[in-house]
Amino acid sequence: RALRKAYCQQDQEKTGRWSMKNVNRKGQSISASSNSTMYYKLNNLGMFSTWNAPRNFMRNAGPIVEQMQNLRVFTREEIRKITNGYSSDVIAKCSSCEVYKGTLEDNTLVAVNIETAVDEAHSESFTNSMLIYSIILHNNIIKLLGCYLEADVPILVYEFAANGNLQDILRGNYSFPLGIRLDIAVGCAEALAYLHSRSFAFVGANVTSANILLDDSLVPKVSGPLFICHSISSTSGDVYSFGILLLELITRKQGGYRNNSPQELRKAYMKKGHTMFDKEIAAKADILILERIQMVAMDCLKLDALARPKMAEVAERLQRLKNVESTGSELRELSMLRRLVASSISKARENTTPAT
Repeated sequence: RALRKAYCQQDQEKTGRWSMKNVNRKGQSISASSNSTMYYKLNNLGMFSTWNAPRNFMRNAGPIVEQMQNLRVFTREEIRKITNGYSSDVIAKCSSCEVYKGTLEDNTLVAVNIETAVDEAHSESFTNSMLIYSIILHNNIIKLLGCYLEADVPILVYEFAANGNLQDILRGNYSFPLGIRLDIAVGCAEALAYLHSRSFAFVGANVTSANILLDDSLVPKVSGPLFICHSISSTSGDVYSFGILLLELITRKQGGYRNNSPQELRKAYMKKGHTMFDKEIAAKADILILERIQMVAMDCLKLDALARPKMAEVAERLQRLKNVESTGSELRELSMLRRLVASSISKARENTTPAT
């Protein structure tokens, strides 16, 4: 079955498009009633009417998007076919957004993001973010493949992340070796460093384990960025949130740190020491590298925003740790291990009985 919980948390966190919160946990197939409800919503968005299609196409920057070689403009019928008439698996659902697992004509799996409740102001910012997102090319940022522009708000088609989000993996009873966790940390850090190096910044509230998607090889994909002009507050906020993410990776405790102040986090570190580390990865031989990862996290969590390192520096420090721990044959072994763990997680998720 499709992922029971995945991406969308826009209902509670206005800054994100992908997460596992507010997802329909019942795991039931779409009933005739829900199909009818979705049809009504989509009809209101102009999906089944050509009346406003030309106006929406122009308002959603259709002529500009058509010139972008790396972005496909889908027709209404193509979106309907990709989602099997909106009866394919719903991988996320909240009051303002529904995400479908779909299939392109070449059998490529995709995630189709449909906004079902928007206002005029959000519609404009959504279109602007879509245009910026379309020019981002980084292996650790979820890729926007295309869009449908004749609805009130563009329907977006993303690459599909087969292993859901990092938060689910950390919460699940999956084997999750240190080498893979460090690999994920490096990938996320490099993605944020890339975004910070552009003329826009990645809003920090999205840097959470729930918004880190994992593909079928456990390659991390930062998802749902919003874009604003460069500012110290925005980039340093990303750094702080990334520090929390690092702690979650090495402790396997999600969310518990986010409500704590930097002082409280440092006190907990001094008090608990090595006992904070997840037992699965706290082998004696790995304590030193765990301590170094923790120190990177503590630097990211400094109270003074100006004293926090840049994401480029964070990525470089983590990459050095990865290189020290994994060289030559060990890198090949890590690649093989990643495939094995990814396969194990995928099978476990497929066999998981949907929660009721």
